[in-house]
Amino acid sequence: MKKLNPIIRGWAQHFRHDASKKSFYHVDTAIFEKLWRWARRRHRNKRWGWVKKKYFPKGNGRSWSFSGEVEGKRRYLFRAGRVPIKRHIKIRAAANPFDPEWEHYFEKRLVYKVKDTLQGEWRRWQLWKQQKGDCLICQQKLNLETDWNIHHIVWLSKGGKDTMDNCVLLHANCHRQVHAAKLTVLKPCPS
Repeated sequence: MKKLNPIIRGWAQHFRHDASKKSFYHVDTAIFEKLWRWARRRHRNKRWGWVKKKYFPKGNGRSWSFSGEVEGKRRYLFRAGRVPIKRHIKIRAAANPFDPEWEHYFEKRLVYKVKDTLQGEWRRWQLWKQQKGDCLICQQKLNLETDWNIHHIVWLSKGGKDTMDNCVLLHANCHRQVHAAKLTVLKPCPS
């Protein structure tokens, strides 16, 4: 379990951007069949019900989950089919990062990037903490689970950088208003 789970998880994470859900289930089936044959071969004199109870007990949300004791705890085999497929979204052909008209589009793409990576999660958390959880436009609380956007104080199209000191978190609606009115947002003072 200790050696196999990271291998399966890593393989599935690598291929999660492809149309590979069927392949994940085929791999899970192949692994199950190999493990079942191994368990039956290991205990030739035991009935299949006993083997199932020992190696494939009910747990982890399934009735047939391979498991074993690792460091005194029951661990279950990771299933590749549990990895969600995340599609890669191509940049529009007409999009120009130096054109202010496309600024909102590129900031929206940045939100997808932030939501998908650990570094992005850390960045979002730091901005939220720095703003004390408030939107700088409407002064209401930002819920990190709902609709929010990262806004660049100095727009990237006008020479701004994609750094923490040039970014703020805003509600999605407040962000649209800022771009529609071409308002400037001031950075909160760090406390």
